[in-house]
Amino acid sequence: MIKTIKISLLIIYTLAIAGLFVFVAVKGGKTKVSSTTINIYRDTDKGFLNADSVSSELKKIQNIDSAELMNLKIPSLEDMLVRNPYVDELDIFTGIKGEIMVNVKEKKPLIRIFNKKSKGYYITGEGDILPLSNNYSARVLVVNGYINIPAQKGHSNVYDTIYDTTSLREIIALAKK
Repeated sequence: MIKTIKISLLIIYTLAIAGLFVFVAVKGGKTKVSSTTINIYRDTDKGFLNADSVSSELKKIQNIDSAELMNLKIPSLEDMLVRNPYVDELDIFTGIKGEIMVNVKEKKPLIRIFNKKSKGYYITGEGDILPLSNNYSARVLVVNGYINIPAQKGHSNVYDTIYDTTSLREIIALAKK
């Protein structure tokens, strides 16, 4: 008899906890977005990214201001933002009260290259190639002169094989010293 009561209580507790999880999932999913917080982490006060540009990129995929948490397409939002050449790391998550938090780590340029056609680009310490920005000009070492190395579409790192015969790797090594 006591064994039956213990088993019954265990089943009741398990069902109660499962019911609470279902209730929280359904109730939490119907919660509308209350606020969006965008944190951009970088070494300087200003940079290539700002909260308005990140917010407008988020709204290109989905109108997050009036969406329910359950209907948010967080993976597609992350995929779109990570395609931005200035984004190094990204994390999007939701809070229990309907907040959306977006944490973005911005890439840090090491040098700015001006090739002989006056078209420039930035290179990070990891070899990533960043396009010039209309919003911000980084204070970094400028490399110019007889450099005929245009940034190639689809190849966003100097360690790609297409740049094997160029001097970009040596320029980065000199800039790091």
